[in-house]
Amino acid sequence: DGSSFDTVLELRGGDTVVGCPGAPSVACNDDRPSATVDTSMVSARLGPGTYYVILDGYNGAAGDFAMHVYTSDPPANDTCGTAIALAPSTTPTTVWGSNVGATDDGLSACGGRPTAGPDVWYSLNVGPARHMFYFDLLDMATWPASIRIYDSCDSTTPPIACAGGPMCGVDRPQWIGVLGRDGVGSTYYIAVDSPTAAD
Repeated sequence: DGSSFDTVLELRGGDTVVGCPGAPSVACNDDRPSATVDTSMVSARLGPGTYYVILDGYNGAAGDFAMHVYTSDPPANDTCGTAIALAPSTTPTTVWGSNVGATDDGLSACGGRPTAGPDVWYSLNVGPARHMFYFDLLDMATWPASIRIYDSCDSTTPPIACAGGPMCGVDRPQWIGVLGRDGVGSTYYIAVDSPTAAD
């Protein structure tokens, strides 16, 4: 934000043999997070190595720019095994979170949207009965996320439900359905995922 032209931002590197400019691309972005041409954003979980930030102009655009660099630790719920517990409630409850610094678990696309970006996890313990649940994600103008619901942390098991939006006239994923089993307590794992490393 604050640049005078249509920016494109790319992050390359991590290869211990190949230097810039031949280093592999880690993330690339044109018009996020605000969908205006003078902003670009890339976010990625980086291992040890040397990385290169390449700031370019779309279609040859040039001008003054402002670059902001931030670092952060991975969120506590970066993996299914470290999922943050949600408390079932009969009244609407808002949970605030962020996927900044998270990794991608490499799971498949959901609801027509790719899920190649960083994801965070939540768990939901349901008592020995079946209940109706509703989930949605707010502020989808900044990144088109998806919701995936699993009945275990086994990475080979497909989700039992997913929502990739838009639905009900708004650009955000929403899911409503029944979870739980009669007579048996159940734990479900909910991933909030994003389509690319730039989201």
